[in-house]
Parts: sequence; structure tokens; C-alpha cells
Amino acid sequence: MSEADAEFARLAQDYLDDRAERHPDAATGLGDHRFDARLPDPSAQARADERRALDGWAARLAALDRGALSAEHQVDAAMMADGIARRVFEIDELREHTWNPLLANPGKAIYQLLARDFAPLPDRLGSVAGRLAEIPGVLAQARRELGRMPRVHLETAIGQFDGTIALVSNQIDAVLEAAPQCAARLAQVRPAALEALTG
Repeated sequence: MSEADAEFARLAQDYLDDRAERHPDAATGLGDHRFDARLPDPSAQARADERRALDGWAARLAALDRGALSAEHQVDAAMMADGIARRVFEIDELREHTWNPLLANPGKAIYQLLARDFAPLPDRLGSVAGRLAEIPGVLAQARRELGRMPRVHLETAIGQFDGTIALVSNQIDAVLEAAPQCAARLAQVRPAALEALTG
């Protein structure tokens, strides 16, 4: 591997690690389970931190001699640049956190842990408990960020939150039959999560 390729590989790994930590639900979906017990931070401070980080990733990428990269890494570098630009657009222009309540729904983040058999069930339920514990704070913050919302998004969000409430209530109960030792930990966090989801 050339020096340029090695440098890009380090940059790409740092970028992906940072992205996974900031978007733990997306990381779970991609098979990275280091942050399975967390939900994304929807706060303005977290977005500002990510925005600064994106500028840093873009600057590091721009400083590379892309012509010295292997063909494979040139493609990867272009994809990384596109990903950074897309996220910058989402934060600066799209600002979906201010008008799309669907983003606040933690249902998919929880469902992924229950539906995919990537680790022993007690481990996955431990991560479910971690995410449930974060729901009240995350939803409270999301409410503070939301402004006027299109009616279609609001109506869809209400229906999808009903589905998440059913998931947290019924599906977790069904799964606990196979791992009753996890019931006490979930009982500590589930009532507050359900109250926040219902709200």
C-alpha cells in the first residue's frame, strides 16, 4: 500500500468511527455494534459539533493527493466527499430536525436490536435498555427543535409512534420470554420511555 493510500485509509477509518459515534442507530444498521446502547443526540450543540467536524474531514480529504491513490481509494474518496457534502447540506439547508417529527422516532433503532440475531439475546436486550433509557431526553430535545410541521409528516409520525409504542410494549414482552433475566433492567427504563413516546 502506498503512503497516500495508507493516509487515506486512516482518514476514512477516523471519519467512519466519528460518524458511527454520532449516529449510533445508523451504525447498528450497518453492522457496527459499538454504540448499540445509545441513540443519536438531537441537540443543537451536537449538530454544531458535527458541523465543525465535517469541515475538518473535508479539509483533511482536500489535503490528500487524490491522484496518488489507488483506483479503489479514489472511488472511496469521492464517496466520502459526497457523504460529507450531503451531511453539510442536511445540517445547513435542509434542517429536517425543525420540521420532520419522523426523525425523532426511535422505533427503528430499537427494532434493529430485537430483529437481528447478531449477538446473544441478553446482550441485545442490554442495548435495548440503554436506548430506552435515552428516549425521554432525546424526545424532549427533539420537541424543542421542532417548529411548524407539514400535516402529512405530523399524521405519519403519530401513526409511526403508535407502532413504536406497540414495539416497546408487546414485542419486548414477547422477547423477554426467552430471556427473563433481563426483565428487571428493562422494567427500570421502560415506563419512562413509554410515557415519553405516548406524550
